[in-house]
Amino acid sequence: MKQTITQKIKRGVTSVGLGSSDLLVSDLPAPRLELRWVNVSGDWAEAHCIYELVMPLAEYDVRRTEEQGMNGKAELRIEIRTTKRTGSGRKPVWGVKVDTPWRDGIHILCDSAKLGNLPMFATCEGIVTQVPSGPK
Repeated sequence: MKQTITQKIKRGVTSVGLGSSDLLVSDLPAPRLELRWVNVSGDWAEAHCIYELVMPLAEYDVRRTEEQGMNGKAELRIEIRTTKRTGSGRKPVWGVKVDTPWRDGIHILCDSAKLGNLPMFATCEGIVTQVPSGPK
């Protein structure tokens, strides 16, 4: 039986590679907080980590894009902050764990708690890591 990311998270899996066709970033729960890495330079010498609130959109929500259409799941991404990293040339992934920037890694923990413990994720080119909650 193929499992979605959400099903794996419920089982306690915290990092998932998205190379197979049965796993999609769109399977992540919404609303959520997400740290999404973008390779700006093509060789990871310059990378941006976009910290955003991701919310689900209703079927006929006017904020849906043309690509999302009016059927199926659609999400609205609201950028909170962008961290820019230059010089390393290293993809921000260790094994199957996606890095979190220091400052935004702390902000995501605080913001999640303030927003009713929203789930938190870091993503990079098809790899998803659930950000663990901080000390209670």
